[in-house]
Amino acid sequence: IPISFRNHFYASTGRTRKYPLQAFLWALIIQRIFSIPTDQLLLTFLAYSKLLREFCGFIKVPDASKITRFKQDFLDDLQLVFDNLVDVTEPICQAIDSAKADMTIFDSSGIEAFVTENNPKYANRIIKQLYINGHFCYVFKFSIVTNGLGIIRHISFYNKNFMASH
Repeated sequence: IPISFRNHFYASTGRTRKYPLQAFLWALIIQRIFSIPTDQLLLTFLAYSKLLREFCGFIKVPDASKITRFKQDFLDDLQLVFDNLVDVTEPICQAIDSAKADMTIFDSSGIEAFVTENNPKYANRIIKQLYINGHFCYVFKFSIVTNGLGIIRHISFYNKNFMASH
């Protein structure tokens, strides 16, 4: 965890943090590893699994607003964590297979947005539509760069900031 993230998270807010930074990060990693689709379901798993709660570092399960606020307030810091992981994993990739680690593979895709517009009846009425995985839907488009081992090196979402800078 970059020191700048720790400093930002633990900056003086007038009160102490009830939940540690590492607990939030572990919870988000667990959510991705087990493909838990919603924060509420993640919190349900944490509420019913003492082992999972202890693994993450939570004494008490936070409410959904804490998870949402964490993601919103520390978005740039979270990006920095994953950028640092690229640096940490590069020597491991090189040790496994340097030829594959030196490869660069680019792909683009989309993550389906959870909106009412993704109802097939509604989607058929829309002129400006995207086509992904066999059906029309609204998506968050992104590009991903991996190495030959399939290890992610970079992800870019095609949002306003991306379009402005490219």
